Amino acid sequence: MLSCNVSNNQSVQVISSAKEIPEKIQERIQRYDQKIIRSLKEENALSIDSISSAFFKKETDIKSLASMMPQISTLLKGLTPIQKDHIYLTTNPSALTSSKNTVLKGSDDYNFELPINSEQMYISSYLFNSKSDGYMMTLIYSLHKNQWFLDRINLGSYSFYGKNALDFYNKGIEHMEQGHLIDAFIALEVSSNLLQPSSGNLNYLKSDDITQTLQFVSKSINEKYNFPFTLQVGTSNIEIFRIYSQRVGKDGFFPVIDYKSTFDISDTTALQLENELLHDSIEKVFPGILKNKSWLFYGSYNTIPSSEVQTPKHSFAHQLDSL
Repeated sequence: MLSCNVSNNQSVQVISSAKEIPEKIQERIQRYDQKIIRSLKEENALSIDSISSAFFKKETDIKSLASMMPQISTLLKGLTPIQKDHIYLTTNPSALTSSKNTVLKGSDDYNFELPINSEQMYISSYLFNSKSDGYMMTLIYSLHKNQWFLDRINLGSYSFYGKNALDFYNKGIEHMEQGHLIDAFIALEVSSNLLQPSSGNLNYLKSDDITQTLQFVSKSINEKYNFPFTLQVGTSNIEIFRIYSQRVGKDGFFPVIDYKSTFDISDTTALQLENELLHDSIEKVFPGILKNKSWLFYGSYNTIPSSEVQTPKHSFAHQLDSL
């Protein structure tokens, strides 16, 4: 099912092919996996605690684990686990003294990085997909005195709308090449938010590229538009001071344009007319912003908000038909 693995630690032997992992070990781990997933869905912290290692209990006591259960259960209930990685590794005792993490190739364009604390260890990962969100669970085990124990449970966002970090990165690059900087920024920002589905134990091979490209696009936008900047809309001179993304349920991520209006927030009729004029000209200001999306949002303010003071605003939502 998976190809043979590689490691940066020459004293570590790694197997990630289901056919090559010893059958008894694979069966034992799969039973543990099923027990843990069932316990998380049923909010049974004691069941997980019974197979946890001393390392796990040191890092996460049972009270902390129990307090996280309701949120985890809500995320996973009704979702079927799909196995993604299963990696079995063995090493000699001398490798256990190393303080460096061992790097293990995953089934996709990512590596697992973890300290080796046992002569035998096992990594299982699963995907749980809903229509809009995908979660990745990574379970790390170690063998002590001929018994397997759970060392870590990591659960994080792996995808949105069926697209993972690399998919959003590639979309961001495509938008860059088209000169659509705002769309590029949003896609790259989402990509960046999906880089850690396994709490530091998983690193995408393109992680640095994603971070650097996001920084480059962000800098390019700020240099081009020099926020806040003034834009004439009809007889008004509004100030556009911020653009960010907003997630809309099962639809996706869409731009929000915040600006300082010349009309009082209470004058909704004047605000509406001003916003319609702004919307009619927005594609010329931000190329691509009306293309291939369902929504575009605006926030109209009388003063540019600060972090210290809550500032009233009037919101506008434009449903687009460009999909």
